[in-house]
Amino acid sequence: MVATIAARGNAVAAARYYLHLESEPYYTDGNEISGLWFGKGAEALDLQGSVNKEQFAALLHGLHPQTQERLAVVGGKRRTHTAGHDLVFSAPKSVSILWALTKGEDRSSILEGHQRAVTKALSCAEENHIICRRGKGGRIKENVAGMVAARFQHFSSRELDPQLHTHCYIFNVAQRQDATWGAILSKPLYQVQKQLGAQYRKELAEQLVQLGYEATAKQETIQISGISREEELSFSKRRLEILQAARLIQNHTASQMELIALKTRKRKRELPLPTLFQVWQEQAKKLELKVPAPRIQQDHTLITEEASPRRRFDRALKHLSALTAQGATQRPLNSAVKLLRAAMNKLRFTRKRQQQAIQHHPKQLTEAINSRERLSHKM
Repeated sequence: MVATIAARGNAVAAARYYLHLESEPYYTDGNEISGLWFGKGAEALDLQGSVNKEQFAALLHGLHPQTQERLAVVGGKRRTHTAGHDLVFSAPKSVSILWALTKGEDRSSILEGHQRAVTKALSCAEENHIICRRGKGGRIKENVAGMVAARFQHFSSRELDPQLHTHCYIFNVAQRQDATWGAILSKPLYQVQKQLGAQYRKELAEQLVQLGYEATAKQETIQISGISREEELSFSKRRLEILQAARLIQNHTASQMELIALKTRKRKRELPLPTLFQVWQEQAKKLELKVPAPRIQQDHTLITEEASPRRRFDRALKHLSALTAQGATQRPLNSAVKLLRAAMNKLRFTRKRQQQAIQHHPKQLTEAINSRERLSHKM
């Protein structure tokens, strides 16, 4: 599943879960942050930047993180407060492999694309699907003015395969339209689980295309040119483990698959991300997996490869025409224009050198150039 959601019971159980959420820190360019606040409700509570454990714990109990004022009324026979829900956006395996095996700025750009897609889907949930209750028995329902969530970025599966996924912990407190606070309804979130997943997947595919990759959103995955289904499975040990266990049950349902996943779940091991990158690179070498390059890099090879200036110009023009016909996004078109400009400049430079040489050796060089260009046209 691209998006999953699970209730995290009472505050005590959710507090233990927080240790798992913060165990794999947000990582980019050497900076590490345990988690990040999200939502207009978080802004109203003056929660910005990294997540503080004490603030997190207060919200689990339905309390204001600074004043300890109660934000949501406790209910039920046991008079307890449901802590919240963990909404997880998980990148399709092809995207996780691409991110894991790519280096430098391209890797950071893929991660940023994933996070933008999460932000868009999570904002959609806040604006349309987080419902607050009020009145006797919570009978009156209304869209919230802002939700309170904490985002935790993780990078690997329990079997230490590459797996980009973001835990979005949605607290069971939200700000109403009149600036008061109350608990939220869980059912609307569960009802739009697939819808949010599809929105995340669509946005992620668009982000990858803008980066220059050939990516297509299909059903519950994203196909990336250059990464086969077999290669995806080779980096999916956890998925294979669940499928093997499911073979014992005929005609298994989605709920049974979730139960199998819970029963076969192992305690997650932790390894530093730089170490995991090395492990994944070695695995890719054994599989002879070549990482797909973004189109801007492919275009660069067309400029630098050995070929006559005329052939470079013809290829650049053909490439630009193809992108225009496909209705390509701005970035690939920009790179194609740069490619065409570079080829034209190279062609002009070569022509100038030829004219200078002809002035010194007119007869011999004219014959040689004409012979070379006839050969080039045949190629």
